Amino acid sequence: MARLSNLPDWLIYSAALAILLFAADTRRIKADAPAPPPPVPGEETTPLSPLSPFNGAKILKIPADSGRFATAFSIGEPGVWLTAQNAVKDCVTLAVVLAPGRGAQAKVTAVPGGQLAVMTTEGGAAPLPIAPGAHGHEDSFIAGFPQGQAGEAAVRLLGASFKGDHRRFNPTEPELDWAEIGRTDGLKGPLVGLEGAPVLDGLGRVQGVLIGEAPRRGRMAAAPISAIRQAMALAKVTPITQADSEPITTDNYGRAADALRRDLRVAQIWCGG
Repeated sequence: MARLSNLPDWLIYSAALAILLFAADTRRIKADAPAPPPPVPGEETTPLSPLSPFNGAKILKIPADSGRFATAFSIGEPGVWLTAQNAVKDCVTLAVVLAPGRGAQAKVTAVPGGQLAVMTTEGGAAPLPIAPGAHGHEDSFIAGFPQGQAGEAAVRLLGASFKGDHRRFNPTEPELDWAEIGRTDGLKGPLVGLEGAPVLDGLGRVQGVLIGEAPRRGRMAAAPISAIRQAMALAKVTPITQADSEPITTDNYGRAADALRRDLRVAQIWCGG
C-alpha cells in the first residue's frame, strides 16, 4: 500500500477539496426549508375586510405580466416600510401587494445613504423588531418573495466590505456579505425579487436588508444595522428591539417566514414603470 507522503500533491489537494465540497453540499441540504403553502385564491374585485388595516388605502390593480416585484418589511405603524433602494428605483407606481392582483398604493418618502428606501402606505402591519447590535449573527435567515413567490434562504455571515454603487453617496457605509447555506426546497436559480427582504437573526430581529446577490458564488450582500437606523431616524420611527416570536433555527425558518408573510410584516411590493 502506498504511503500518503508518496502521493502527488495535486492528488492530496484534490481529495481534500472534494471532501470540503461534499461537506458543504450536505450542510446546505440539511438547511433547506420546506416549500411554503400555496397562496389563498381571491378575486381582484373582492372588497377588503372591514377589519383590514389597509381599508383607507387606495387599492391598485396589479398586472402579473408587467412591472417588477421585490420585498419590503414593516418598520413602523401605521404603514412605514423599508426596502432596498434598487427595488423602487424609477418606479412610476408602487404598491404593497395584499392579495393576488391587488395592492395598497405606496410612495417612497426617503432614500438614505443610497442603499435603502423608506415607503409609506395608508395602513400597515406590525413592525419587525430591530437587532440592537452593530454586527450580524453568524447564521441568519431571509424571508421574502424570490422569483415572485413566497420563499426564504438561510445564510452564514462572511464579514463586512466596502463596495457597490452606493459608495458614491456614502463611502463609509459597509455591506454585510453572506454565504447561502439553504433555501426553500425546490427553489432553483437566482433569488430575484428577494431584494429588500429583512435578514433576521435567531431571535427574529432585523440585522440587515438584502440589497444584492452573486448567484454563481452563492453570496448575498445586505445593508447593515447602521443603514437601517439611519432610515428609521429619517422616517421618525423608533426601533423596537424586543423579540416577539419564537427563536428561528434552520429547522423552522420556513414556518417562521410563512408567519411573517401571512401577517404582512414581510410583504411583496410591485413597481410599475
